Amino acid sequence: KMVSRKESKNSDPAKFSGKKVKILIHESNDKYAVNPVPVAHEGVQFLIERGKEVVVPYEVMRALEIAVESRYEQIIQPDLSTRLVERKIQSYPFSLVGHVDQGARA
Repeated sequence: KMVSRKESKNSDPAKFSGKKVKILIHESNDKYAVNPVPVAHEGVQFLIERGKEVVVPYEVMRALEIAVESRYEQIIQPDLSTRLVERKIQSYPFSLVGHVDQGARA
């Protein structure tokens, strides 16, 4: 199964818009990369397999968009001093494949 869904006692399905999107979470060469990727919204957890196109609620895609982490790179200045520069990158890089008709199911 490419996407599994689990609801908690406190989940609120009314917090989902009903919009669906097709996404692809990119595979990773990082040996610590999580697979499947856990994404939660309003008490509902989704486990999404990397490298496969899947249909998910729009809100799940938004959660992936805001899941970022900071990476720091040491930069050498012209005077040979160094400073750290923060770069924000997506925790789980993905592509939006397309929007899905309202009749489709995740």
